[in-house]
Amino acid sequence: MELFKFVVALIITFGLLGGTLWLLRRWGRLEQPTRSFWRRQPKAKQLCSRERLVLSSECTLHLIEIDQCPLLLAVSSKGVVPIPIPQNERYVRQVAGCAR
Repeated sequence: MELFKFVVALIITFGLLGGTLWLLRRWGRLEQPTRSFWRRQPKAKQLCSRERLVLSSECTLHLIEIDQCPLLLAVSSKGVVPIPIPQNERYVRQVAGCAR
């Protein structure tokens, strides 16, 4: 008997929630349908990892791009240090592994 009461209460609760959503959409309070987890718009990537070089068990070099601008990072257990890259286009292509 308690299972029957539980199921009826659950159906009434979901019915009230669905009815409220339907009324809000009909009256124009919700102009766009709710955002679904499965239908997200893909975002443009601004940060991209290009290459990683392991120097030791605690130290690595990472070549990343932020908005099409390359950045070299030295990462260790003590911290992260950005390494400046000259803005010469030929040099940047060599560092990024694009040189032919």
